[in-house]
Amino acid sequence: VDIRTQTLTDLFCRFRDRVDADLGYYVGLFDPERSWLHGADLESLASPLDYCLVAAYEPSRTEVLANVKAVRERTSLPVHAGILPGYPVVHDRETVAEIVSGLVEHGVPRMAVYNYGLLPEPSLEWIRAAVESHV
Repeated sequence: VDIRTQTLTDLFCRFRDRVDADLGYYVGLFDPERSWLHGADLESLASPLDYCLVAAYEPSRTEVLANVKAVRERTSLPVHAGILPGYPVVHDRETVAEIVSGLVEHGVPRMAVYNYGLLPEPSLEWIRAAVESHV
């Protein structure tokens, strides 16, 4: 684990020295509390990174916000959220609206949508409606 952590941190430090762009790290695909298993020491990564994006592919506002909270407890970086507002995770417009509202209310500065290019038409409409209600 120490070797993984040092390798990942060193890699992002080298990126930071060479890249003039925001750098982020995708946290929590399997469990935000266990990011260390992937070699991600979020405290060490705070120096070279600009943000973390938590993969909050969950079926409810409560679960999405729990993932955001878990990552916020482990880093001083801004925490963005990735959501999956369609099959097989979310099945209705109301849930998408609740998730987006929760992210806005909890000060999440950016949201990413997985897998935008493959979502069916109704899911795209749910996203549009949820985002427009906060613009």
